[in-house]
Amino acid sequence: MGLDSSQKPASQASSKPVPEYSAYKGVQGWFGRKVRQFVEGQLGFFIKYASPSLNVVEELDRRAVLQSCDFIEKNMPDALALRTREDIWALSVRSAAADGLFLEFGVLDAYSTNWFAKYRAGRVYGFDSFEGLQQDWSATLAPKGMFDRRGRLPRVRANVTLVKGWFADTLPSFLAEHREPISFIHIDCDVYEPAKFVLETCRAQIRAGTLILFDEYHGFRGWELGEHRALTEFTQAHGIEFEYVAFNRYCCLVRITGIP
Repeated sequence: MGLDSSQKPASQASSKPVPEYSAYKGVQGWFGRKVRQFVEGQLGFFIKYASPSLNVVEELDRRAVLQSCDFIEKNMPDALALRTREDIWALSVRSAAADGLFLEFGVLDAYSTNWFAKYRAGRVYGFDSFEGLQQDWSATLAPKGMFDRRGRLPRVRANVTLVKGWFADTLPSFLAEHREPISFIHIDCDVYEPAKFVLETCRAQIRAGTLILFDEYHGFRGWELGEHRALTEFTQAHGIEFEYVAFNRYCCLVRITGIP
């Protein structure tokens, strides 16, 4: 008994090719060719290479987050895991000694400065050049000059004193005039060099109990090269002991526990 056409083996089936672009069935002629060229060409290229799953920058960021998680699990088992910047700021204000200098390095629009000043009874000092980053922020999208306010000072609360200029030009003379111990330091200058300079310059007035809040400590590509590196080198070079108090997505709060 013969086979009808629907029962023929594959080798005997119709040789008519399966349409290569079946998704475009009904799109014929010149217009159809242009649609196919666009979808398979420009649009396809964009979809492929703009996809987060195939984006090397996104993948590097993801790996940096995982590396940060590994570091936190290993080194911060008792630290508080907080959700927002304001949560870690509130903990900082509550935990900082009432007396002593309350210093912020990196002011920009003074959002955090004014937040601290609202809840801190004493004076808050904010240091910034207001001319942006002095060097590229390695491994990020922030080049030299980013965050530039062209020297314009932001509006601040009455108990805030802004110290305008590069840290190297302002901090040594400031500390020579203000010799009291440091209660709190907020390092929000992003990159390694100024963070390390601040720690080294403040060393003589840092005490057991001093709180240091790092605004960009982990959670992004290159985190090991920035504020984390500055703290590690500073504490190891001088035998300073510290403990991790709290962290969030990027920030980390530490307390100095021992000074040689």
